[in-house]
Amino acid sequence: MKKWFQAYYSSLFIHLRYAYYQFLRLKVPSRKYVAKRHYRHLGVMPNLTHPKTYNEKLLWMMLYWQNDQAKICADKYLVRDYVKQKIGDAVLNEVYQVVSKAKHINLSALPDKFVIKSTQGSGMNYICTDKSRLTLQDIIKATRGYTLTNYYYAKGREWVYKDMKPQIIVEKFLGEGNEVPRDYKIYCFHGEPFMIQVDINRFHKSHRENYYDTNWNLLPIMDLDCPSDPSLIEPAPESLPKLLDHARKLSDGFPHVRVDFYIIDKTRIVFGEMTFFTACGMTNWQPKEFDSVLGAKIKLPKYEQTTSHDRNNS
Repeated sequence: MKKWFQAYYSSLFIHLRYAYYQFLRLKVPSRKYVAKRHYRHLGVMPNLTHPKTYNEKLLWMMLYWQNDQAKICADKYLVRDYVKQKIGDAVLNEVYQVVSKAKHINLSALPDKFVIKSTQGSGMNYICTDKSRLTLQDIIKATRGYTLTNYYYAKGREWVYKDMKPQIIVEKFLGEGNEVPRDYKIYCFHGEPFMIQVDINRFHKSHRENYYDTNWNLLPIMDLDCPSDPSLIEPAPESLPKLLDHARKLSDGFPHVRVDFYIIDKTRIVFGEMTFFTACGMTNWQPKEFDSVLGAKIKLPKYEQTTSHDRNNS
């Protein structure tokens, strides 16, 4: 009886979520949606007619910029072919399985440690460091929303995810012991790296983000939603020149994209993902003026805008 109720409420939840998506699609135009979401998070309405800041320009691009290659690069599995063509497959992490639903994962064929991701969106990561402590049902429960969620409607209206067919990808765990490696997120503007965000202790309460320029000088900035910590400053990676060169090649042709990597055993570079709309255009920069500094780096594509037109109305 308990299993029957669980299945019933799970099905009900799925249908209610679908109805909510339909409501958002039909009743809330994207321009209004992203502006109000920005206001709720940062306390200021964005200028989407004449955007100047980094956040405003990302929101503008979410509404009016389109690029078929960006759709491919935003998919965490399809992007692998793009990376292979641009910088070779030596930087690609090992993929164990790609499935349409978690129930299709072959758990017995996996090693003791692995990582499960949704190929769409952000924040949908499941890390296993001891396979003997879980069952397939545990995985199914933990990753239920990975393929059921339309990330475009459920989050920030990032159009790269709107028509994406979500899948589940199972990859090699890259960390040491049970700890995930540091993330090196390179902010690139028109094919040129500008700064590097280093994520430390990700997936923990002690998660911190430090920012460096391309010469590895610590920048006096932070995202208030994830503070920096100068006490965690680190020396420049030995592979920094190659890291920047990879980012330069992968970001070529895009007004802005953040290219993420890991560095394993001090020198081995592993590609992570490409993110076109960091934090859905809602990074809480401190000092606030830095939002304009970054915004000046983006030259927006020409687009004839009117206040009544919203290309992403659905």
